[in-house]
Amino acid sequence: MAAVASHDVELLDLVSFGHTLRHHGLVVAHVVEADDHDSADIGTFRLLLADNTVVYKNASDLRVVDRSHLQPGQVVGSASGDDGQLGVVTGVTTVLDLAKHDSRLGEIHVIPGVSPSALRRVRSFNLGDFVVSGPWLGQVVEVSIDVDVMFDDGAVCRVTNADSNKLKQVDAGSNTFFYRHQMNALLDPGELVTAPDPGSLFKGARWLNGSWNPDHKFGTVTKVETSGVHVCWIASMHHGTDKGLVKASAPSAYQNPNDLTFFSAAFSCSWGVADRCFFRNGNVTDDDESEAPTAQAGVEIPMVVANTRTSVDVLWQDGTLQRGISSATVVPSELVDEDLFPGDHVVGVLPIDATGDSGTELARPVGVIRSLHYGDRTACVSWLNEAREDVCDDTVTVYALKSDSSYPSADYGDIVIRLLPSGSTSGEITPLLQGNKKNNAVAADLSWVGRVVDILYDGHVQVKWGDGTMSMVLPHEIVVVEEERYWDLLDKMHDWVVVDNIIDAPEELAAANTHTDHDLQNPTDDNSTVEDDNPTTKRTGLLGLATQSLLQMTNGVVARCKGYMQLSSSTSSKLPKPTYEDTTETIDAAMTRNIVNVNGHNLAEEGAKADD
Repeated sequence: MAAVASHDVELLDLVSFGHTLRHHGLVVAHVVEADDHDSADIGTFRLLLADNTVVYKNASDLRVVDRSHLQPGQVVGSASGDDGQLGVVTGVTTVLDLAKHDSRLGEIHVIPGVSPSALRRVRSFNLGDFVVSGPWLGQVVEVSIDVDVMFDDGAVCRVTNADSNKLKQVDAGSNTFFYRHQMNALLDPGELVTAPDPGSLFKGARWLNGSWNPDHKFGTVTKVETSGVHVCWIASMHHGTDKGLVKASAPSAYQNPNDLTFFSAAFSCSWGVADRCFFRNGNVTDDDESEAPTAQAGVEIPMVVANTRTSVDVLWQDGTLQRGISSATVVPSELVDEDLFPGDHVVGVLPIDATGDSGTELARPVGVIRSLHYGDRTACVSWLNEAREDVCDDTVTVYALKSDSSYPSADYGDIVIRLLPSGSTSGEITPLLQGNKKNNAVAADLSWVGRVVDILYDGHVQVKWGDGTMSMVLPHEIVVVEEERYWDLLDKMHDWVVVDNIIDAPEELAAANTHTDHDLQNPTDDNSTVEDDNPTTKRTGLLGLATQSLLQMTNGVVARCKGYMQLSSSTSSKLPKPTYEDTTETIDAAMTRNIVNVNGHNLAEEGAKADD
C-alpha cells in the first residue's frame, strides 16, 4: 500500500489502513502537524470507524480510497499532479456499502452498491437541509427529536427533546466514540438507554402503552422521530434572495416537520462511514429483502455505512471532460482570481491609454473561454458581439483576460430560484404550510427552485427543478441562492425569534393557550468553541389560526454546534465474532455503540407533545 503525505489527506477523506472494511476510517481531524516541514509525511489523523470508535493513525499508514465530500462546482487538481492544470467538478455519484447485523446467523453482512436515493436517514431532517414551505425556501438550523422507549414488561413511553441530556446510553466501558451530529441522531433504534434520574424522567414522560413503575430504569429505543425544526428562511418565489424582504415576510422559524417539504441536502451533509440509515419504504427489491435490516423485538435496527465509492465528472481547463473517474484520483484545490475555466465569460484587458478616434474609451471585447493551455498560459476564446453571439475564435494569453463581473453567472451545483415575470402573481395564494403534512392532499410546488446541472458555452444554464423537470434558462432569469453553513445561519438568527401557534398533534390542544420557555443547548466537540448564552424561544397557540411576529431577543448568541461530537463510552452489547469471506465482509460491532455524558440539542420545546 502506497503511503501518502499528510498534506495529501483531506478532512472527511475515506482512508484505508488495512485490507478489509474494518480498516476503513473517515478523517475527522488532523491532530499533529510536523514542526519540521522538511521532514514531510509526518502527521497523525483521527479516524472515525463504522462502529463510531476513533483510532489515530500516521499519514504513512494511510491510503486515500474515496472522497464522498466532493461536490459540483468544486475546483480540483489531479492527485498525481501530472500537468498542474485544474478542473471543476460537474457531477458526483456516490454508492454505499451498508453493514447490517443478521441476528439469525450472528454475523454482520455488507450490502454493496446501494444508491443514497434508496435510503433515508434516522432523522427526517438534518442540519443544513434545504426545505420548502409554500413559496419559501429555508435551511434547517436546529432539529429536535422525540424518542419512544420500551421496557422489559412491554410498557412504552415517549421522551421529548431526547437529543438533549435527558437520555444516555447504558455504559459498558470507557472507549471514545464520535458521531457526526449534522446528519445523525444521538440515539438510534435498538439502543439500550437510561437516564441520570430515570424515576423522574420516565415518570413524567407520556406513556403510550402501560404505565410507569419504579422498576422502569432501563429501556430500548424503539422509535426516533423528528418533532420540530428551526428554519432560517433564505429565499422566496416572490422576493428572490432579498434579505430584507425575506426576513420581514417569512413564515415562523419554528416549524412542524410534517409541514415542510425536503428539497435538497446541504453539500456539507455528504454520506460517510458510520452514518446510520434505513431503506425507504418500497425501495427494497425482492433480491434485497433478505438483506434488509433485521427487526429485533419489533424494532427496526438501522444499517450503518461501512464504505463509500464515489465517482466524479471533471471539466479540465484544457476543455477535456472526464466522466466517472474515481474521486480518489483528484484532490480539492484552492481557486485564485486568475484561474479561468471553459465556459467562463471574460473581457479583454485593454491598454491603459486605449481610446477611440474621438477620445472616448474603447469598449472591452467580451468572450467566453473554450479551453486553456496550462503550460504556456494561453486560452482559446470565442469573442461575442453585443447580442452575445459568436463572432470569431482567437488564442490569447490569459494575462490579457479577466472575468466579466458584469455578466450574471451560475456555477455547477448552485441552488437557483426561477424569477417571476414582472407583474406576475403566480403562487401568491399558495398556503404557507403545504409540505409533507400527512393530511394535506396538495403537493408542494417545487417548480421554482432547482440546482444547476450544466452550463453551456452560449450562456444558457441547465437547471433540474425541484419537481424533477429540466429546462434551459438564461442567467438573468434566475437568481443564485448562497449556500451557507447552518451554524452561521444560526448565529444570524440570534437577534430575533418567532412566536407561533403551530399545533403539532391533537394532544397539544389542552395546552394550546399556554406559554412555555426553554433554553437552547447545542452539542460541541472537543475542537469547537461555543458561546454558552442561551436565547429563549416562546410559543403560544391559538386554535385554527397561525400568527407570527418578530421579537427582539435579550439574551445572547445562540451556541454553535459544529464539527463532531465526542462521546465517552463503549458498546452496550456484544455482537458475535464476525467472519470474513470473499463475498461477504463483516465489521466488528458495526451496528452497536454506546454514548454517555453528552449534551445534545435541547431545542426549545415549542413543538413538544403536551403530556397533560
